[in-house]
Amino acid sequence: MNPEPLPFTEIVHISVVILYAYEQKASDLHFEPGETNYHIRMRQDGMLRSIFLGAPHHASRINTQLKVMAELDIAEQRVPQDGRISFAVKAAHLLNIRVSTCPTAHGEKIVLRLLDPKAHIHTFTELGFQESQRDQFTQAIEQPNGLILVTGPAGSGKSTTLYSALNALNKNTRNIATIEDPVEITLPGINQVPVFAKLNLTFARILRSLIRQDPDVIMIGEIRDRETAEIAIQAAQTGHLVLSTLHASSALEAVNRLAHMGIARYELLSALHLVVAQRLLRTGQAGRTGVFECLPITPAVKRYILTHEYLSYAELQAVEPMVTLRAAALHKAQQNIVSLAEVNRVVREV
Repeated sequence: MNPEPLPFTEIVHISVVILYAYEQKASDLHFEPGETNYHIRMRQDGMLRSIFLGAPHHASRINTQLKVMAELDIAEQRVPQDGRISFAVKAAHLLNIRVSTCPTAHGEKIVLRLLDPKAHIHTFTELGFQESQRDQFTQAIEQPNGLILVTGPAGSGKSTTLYSALNALNKNTRNIATIEDPVEITLPGINQVPVFAKLNLTFARILRSLIRQDPDVIMIGEIRDRETAEIAIQAAQTGHLVLSTLHASSALEAVNRLAHMGIARYELLSALHLVVAQRLLRTGQAGRTGVFECLPITPAVKRYILTHEYLSYAELQAVEPMVTLRAAALHKAQQNIVSLAEVNRVVREV
């Protein structure tokens, strides 16, 4: 299954594995029971890598350790559970770990999401923005109101981009609030509210409440439905800067995605200032870098979107020249930051 030597041949305590994953800059740990083995893998630079393969009997002891650390019910193995672990990797440096359990045919699988507060705050240049894109993004978030959307698939770095934006905006003169599911990284000076579906604390319900809390900036973890989208647009129209993520493959696709939710284009464009699409590419050494496309909603872009049912980048470029995701990725390949194979794997032609 894995021809390379594994870093662990025996697991004494799970804290050793977590510390190893942190040192290797892994984003996730997967603890997977099988019929004939017990497998531990970590996600490093977006790819899963095996770190332990042992007999099935390891599952019970390791799962119990993880559940105790996350304060979960160790007796319950039939239904999924969610928890959190605060793990000290150094003095005064805590790793926030999100824990998710799920029953499978051969026992409970447990996944740990490793969230390092220090690793999630970057300058926009460190994130991978080109200079012109960085200027567009900075100008947009410094506006007193309007809607800014960051799009891309799961795992493309959207949350990191928004956390970095919030950090740049975090001044004593601003009231900043977030709605997250869940709160991944706690930011001092920012009011962060977790979604709690069991109590009907949805994105939309919390957003309605936060608007009455005199916010200057609101970050919505994700726009998932029409109600949340409508309230976000209304907030952006009435003096608030609203930042959010949306699952869409490109900046133009974000417009179509909201249209599918029932948001009219003219309504969206009355509030929308900027759409950012992004991906993460593995670099030549280690780690990943972001590639971005920024679509500012200029008067020319508004006219194009309102007068064309089908939106295409070829036509858009004639209206508002922009650096597309593909162009940004190819530029990094030309600089030998990433390989052409990696560009073709992650970013396709539009």
